[in-house]
Amino acid sequence: TLGEAVDRYLQSMANSNGHRNLVIKAGKLFGDGHWQDRKPRLFHLSRSLPLSKLTTAVISDLRTARMKEGMKNATINLEVKLLQRVWNLARTEWGYLVDMEATFPVAKYQPKTRYLSAEEEQRLLDELDPTKEPLDSLARPLFLSEMQQRRRQDQFDLVILLLDTGALVQEIVTLPWSAVDLEEGTVEVYRSTTK
Repeated sequence: TLGEAVDRYLQSMANSNGHRNLVIKAGKLFGDGHWQDRKPRLFHLSRSLPLSKLTTAVISDLRTARMKEGMKNATINLEVKLLQRVWNLARTEWGYLVDMEATFPVAKYQPKTRYLSAEEEQRLLDELDPTKEPLDSLARPLFLSEMQQRRRQDQFDLVILLLDTGALVQEIVTLPWSAVDLEEGTVEVYRSTTK
């Protein structure tokens, strides 16, 4: 059953750093532990569900229910990935009968755009300042070769350009020189897609 397979997987991961999180995910998946008393009750899968009945439709139902419960795509994907890991092990290593047509589609994660505050920007620039004497972990001055000093200046200049233009790193590092006008102090960045 699905419950037995998940328990076997959890047991195999008992000494891993992420074991506690896996146990929490499994509890949520089955409505066990503190999840069973939650109001309103969350959608959950039955522990007695045969692995051969773990179909794409069941996974879609889980995804739909989690979305209705207000879960974010990234959180839902963690549950789906847990099911996929268990299904793969059951199929390839444990010899369980599974639905070979099952798919585990993950939702696209839309990262949030985050901007640096003025204070964060200033701390970043202070840390990268090429005129600032670098120190080792014991706060002793470090000697930098000429090449290392140039690299520090280049990194500082790149960060300034990124902050001032709002461009992506890939857009700047692939920028042709024809897009840069040093006399006018302008840079033309072409975006094929919008953010």
